[in-house]
Amino acid sequence: MLFGRRKRSSIDLGGEPLLRPPVSPRVLWPAAVLLLGLLSLSLARAAVAQSSRSHSPAYWQFAASERLDSVSLADVDGDGVDEILVMDENGRLTLLTANGQQRWTYTAAGPVAAVATAAVDQGRTERSIIVVAGDSISLLTATGEPRWRTLINRPSLPVAAAAFDYEPDGVEDVLVLLASGELLVFNRAGQLIWQFAGQDDRSANVNPQLLVNDFDQDGAREIVLGLFTPRRFSHSWAGPVSRRVR
Repeated sequence: MLFGRRKRSSIDLGGEPLLRPPVSPRVLWPAAVLLLGLLSLSLARAAVAQSSRSHSPAYWQFAASERLDSVSLADVDGDGVDEILVMDENGRLTLLTANGQQRWTYTAAGPVAAVATAAVDQGRTERSIIVVAGDSISLLTATGEPRWRTLINRPSLPVAAAAFDYEPDGVEDVLVLLASGELLVFNRAGQLIWQFAGQDDRSANVNPQLLVNDFDQDGAREIVLGLFTPRRFSHSWAGPVSRRVR
């Protein structure tokens, strides 16, 4: 029997020893420094990219004269690209192009309740702008020039507007909804050509809601009118050809 320090051995696995001599720290230190440097550079680049994304400027900005009341889209000039109709709380309407350029401004006679567009000219793609303000309705050209303005001689004020081909002749007319639920239609010249009383009390405010669309898919748009009275909710449907109401 032999005593003393055991000799360190290795197991032969295909000619490569299982146990290798330890690597000197002098060899590992430069690699560790290089790895740390690359990691720091990567984190710095990620931080810069995140900062640039969070503080990137807007595509364009528009400073209104007062707080905005409404913003709507419509292809006013008929070029296939929508413009932006911006209305502020003081009744100033501004038309902006898709890239933020101001085309024109128009100041209404009072607080504006609704803005809409209608193609009122036969064979033309431009859309006129309907402006409902106070007790009046105005129609502007695509360049912001007034076409006509008419007063609503009714106990209640207008609250909404939409385009509607009443005749129908391929030319859209101006549909206006009053707070009492009454509907009025004006032609391109500003003449009243149709009216419908949604309920008997023309001075009441029945919180009316208006939708205009081709609901029965017959190629012509219809009107859906909803009225909310203290007693009940009711709705009416009007077709354009016979002006029938259901």
